[in-house]
Amino acid sequence: MNAFSSGFAGIILAGGKSVRMGTDKSLVEIGGITLIGRVVKNIEPLCTGIIVSSGNQSLEFLGFRLVEDEYPDCGPMAGILSCLKMATDSWSLVISVDSPFVTRELILFLADQREDFDCVIPVHAHGMEPLIGFYHKRAVPVIQALIESGELKMNNLIRKLNTNYINIDEWLRNNRQLIANLNHPEDIPG
Repeated sequence: MNAFSSGFAGIILAGGKSVRMGTDKSLVEIGGITLIGRVVKNIEPLCTGIIVSSGNQSLEFLGFRLVEDEYPDCGPMAGILSCLKMATDSWSLVISVDSPFVTRELILFLADQREDFDCVIPVHAHGMEPLIGFYHKRAVPVIQALIESGELKMNNLIRKLNTNYINIDEWLRNNRQLIANLNHPEDIPG
């Protein structure tokens, strides 16, 4: 399947509390570009549209739809759920704002692995990356049921869905920063 044979929306998860960073991660800069600006630059040419999971009105300048969590204080699963419901495409790329080094090439590689799955998630020797992947609208009732039962762990969601686990160890050998999550001030490159 070619990634462009079926379009996909882009969902940027930017609604976290950024407690470890000490400030809104979305607006932290690397080389004069905010984290959210970097993510937008990487995904916008590939997506049919972008939705930002955030209630932070200071992000309105981006010009994208901001979606607040239908279930407040329920973590990234709630952001994914609320945005999937708003997306007009069947498939959505989900990416956390603190993953600014994910490349277009990796996104297209993952997009090509969608087939008849509910979810496509990169995995590597150290675990999986549920906040960098593709989710189909078929996942909505599963996510909603988990949230309503109080089960908010992303790994449990991934296990409940028909997930295509894509090994990216080779990608990481060539680019160790590819999936770096920037959670603390010291994680920001100088």
